[in-house]
Amino acid sequence: MTAFLLFVIGFAFWGWTLTRSDGKSGTLETITIGYQAGDPVDVARIHGKFKKNMKAAGYKVVFKEFQNGAAEMEAMSSGTIDYARVGDTPPVSAIAQGHTITLVAAGSSKANGSGIVVGKKIGHYEH
Repeated sequence: MTAFLLFVIGFAFWGWTLTRSDGKSGTLETITIGYQAGDPVDVARIHGKFKKNMKAAGYKVVFKEFQNGAAEMEAMSSGTIDYARVGDTPPVSAIAQGHTITLVAAGSSKANGSGIVVGKKIGHYEH
C-alpha cells in the first residue's frame, strides 16, 4: 500500500510539473490537497516527508481535511483544492452534476488501489 501511495503521489507530482508554465524559480507555488481522515494522503501528511520533499522541489503543500468525497468534489469544483483522493462515486456524481474534473489515476478498492482527481485549473488534459 505504501509503495502504491508513493507511486500515485509521484505520478501526481509529475503531472503537476507538466502544467507549470510560469518558469519561476525560488518562489514556492502552493498546491492544496484534500484528504479524509485515515486515508493514505492523511498518513503521508502526518509523516511530513511528502511536504518536505515538495518544498525542496519548489512547492508549498497545504492539506485540507474533508468528511467525505462529495465535499472534496465541491471544493475541487470551486477551486478551493487542487488535488483529492476519493472513491469511485464522488467524481461520477460530480460529473453527472455538470462539474468538469480530470481523473489522473483510479483503483478498484482501498485494498487494491487509489485514485487522484485534479481540479480544472491544474490539468490541461481532457479525456
